[in-house]
Amino acid sequence: MIDVSKNGSWMELQATRGEAACKILVDDTFVPVPERRNIANENKKFTDYVQGTFVDEFWWK
Repeated sequence: MIDVSKNGSWMELQATRGEAACKILVDDTFVPVPERRNIANENKKFTDYVQGTFVDEFWWK
């Protein structure tokens, strides 16, 4: 489960076992995050990207 903030409101995003996760667009330099690992822990810029505060278009670099 991931909590995200949008326009001052917090929303809970759930991951349902057996269902495909949301897709994100990255280039071929993105190192995939192992399944069942938190992408925000693996890539420190991901939370800023999701919340719209990251200004560089390459948050995974």
